[in-house]
This record gives sequence, C-alpha cells and structure tokens, in this order.
Amino acid sequence: MSEERRFTAELAEQRLDLFLSVQTGESRAFIKFQIQRGNVFLNGQVIEKPSQTVRLGDEVRTSFKSEIRLELKPVEKKLDILYEDEALLVLNKPQGWVVHPAAGHRGETLVHYLLHYLQKNPAFSQSAFGRPGIVHRLDRGTSGCLVIAKSRPILEKLASQFKEREVKKQYEAIVWGKMQDKGHFKTCIGRHPIDRKRMSSKSLDGKEAETGWERIGVSEHFSHVALYPRTGRTHQLRVHLSEAGHSIVGDSLYGKRLRKTEHLDSSIPQFLTKVSFPFLHAKVIAFTHPLTGNLISATAPRPTIFDDLLKVLRTGDLK
Repeated sequence: MSEERRFTAELAEQRLDLFLSVQTGESRAFIKFQIQRGNVFLNGQVIEKPSQTVRLGDEVRTSFKSEIRLELKPVEKKLDILYEDEALLVLNKPQGWVVHPAAGHRGETLVHYLLHYLQKNPAFSQSAFGRPGIVHRLDRGTSGCLVIAKSRPILEKLASQFKEREVKKQYEAIVWGKMQDKGHFKTCIGRHPIDRKRMSSKSLDGKEAETGWERIGVSEHFSHVALYPRTGRTHQLRVHLSEAGHSIVGDSLYGKRLRKTEHLDSSIPQFLTKVSFPFLHAKVIAFTHPLTGNLISATAPRPTIFDDLLKVLRTGDLK
C-alpha cells in the first residue's frame, strides 16, 4: 500500500527534501529515505536526489510506501565481524541477506540484526531513519565487506568518503565466457527505460559509472575476474559485465534468459542447479578511519559455494 499526495511549490527555489519535510511534517531523514527509493516525482519524473531544486510552480507528487514505516525490532543473529572499534564495524555479509528494509522487503534484514548486536548503543539506532548505520549497500545476492557506522556523525563522514570516491574496493566474480587479461568499463548507468527493476547504460538520465577489471583465472567457458569499481552506481558491476557479454554466473536479472549447457561437462549444469545468487563477492574494502585518520583495510573470505564452483570448473571445464 502507498499514500499518494500532491504539492505545488510556492517559493522561488528550495531543496526537494526540505520542501517535502515542511509540507508533510515528516523528518528530512524519512523524506530522504523515500526519495532515494523512487517514491517522489517532480513534474511527473522520478527524482532520487534529495538535493534536487524545486522551483516556483513545480508539482511534487509523493507515493510513500507504508511498509517502510514498520517499526524496526532487534533480531538476534550471528554476525561475521571482520573489524570493529568504538566508531564502526566491517562485516562479511552472507549471500541472501537483505541489507535494510525497503518497500519490496518486509522481512528480517541486516539492520534488524545490527539493532540487536548494538542494542546498548543508542546512537546507532538514531543514526538514520529506516537504515541506521548503513553507509553503503550490497545487493541481496552479493556477499562480502560492508561498513557499518555506529553513530550519525561517523555515518556522515564515511558517506563523504564514498561520495568523493576515496574508498577502495575489490570484488571477485565468476562470469560466462573468456574475458581478456584486463581492461575497464566506462559508461553512464541509470534506470532501464522499460524494466524499472533493472539498470542500464541505455538510460536517458544515467550517471558516470567506471569499473576496472583483470582476469584471475580462465577455463574453456568461464572466467574468474577481479573487479575494481571506481564509482558506486546501483548494480554497476552486474550491468557492466552483462552488457559486455560476460554476465555473472547465477545472475537471473542480468544474465541471458537461457544459457546453453549441453556442451558443458555434466558436473557443471548439475552444480548450477544449486545456485540461487550471482557469484559476486566484495572481497576487500579500504578507507580512512573517520576519527583516527588511519587506513582501515578488511578482507572477506569467499562463500564456500564460490570456491566449490571454482573447483568444478578447474576439473570439468578445461581449456
């Protein structure tokens, strides 16, 4: 369910999040949360930037999702912590975990688990509406390094590092086909013009997206690659690889609808029937500690199923 309302701007220029906060009585954190999820329209167009300028006479329409207002309750769950101090922690997120609540997911999320783990830290739960502590996110099927802030000031300082592209990240993926030794992708990525669940370089309002890559290993029909995203667009790595003809194994959203497997060793199709998520892993993250100025670097071990597939390819998909 959603609540739809319309407003007309009566001032010359103002920020979208401030305008809606005044009009609706909601906090700016709540408004920002809704804008970033595509629930606000300016003159009929989806706007995902809280800082977007609203001008005299503009029409703003909101379609706030009611399920986002659900109260977040702590849920006990074991966390794989790679680094922790008084200001932040770095987790190894498993495949299948949703990072934070959203309109399309009403169940448990990592945020629920963090609320339990940090229940004695009131600054954490107050750090951001709906997604406390979440500086950046990983897709549900992506495993690996995720940075969590324990307070609002730390969250803002870390978010600034991400925005300024000061955070270094390395991912690993197993993809279809033989890739070259190394290279980079540079496109503009935005919402797919037809399928709103997908991102695409064909978007009319795309933003710069750049990814460096190098091949770690290769078999007859697959490549194991390291990926170095220099920007952080939604689904960036999945889009870049798919549009280059090397979709990530297990990626049902960006992979080809039907991959012919009859020419592969029987061990490979049998293994792929067990696959639920893309073979994409956030292996390394490095950033400057917002309090000490020290370099923090964390490395997350790959999921067992990732290594299992590499073993199958080494024995069943020889060059």
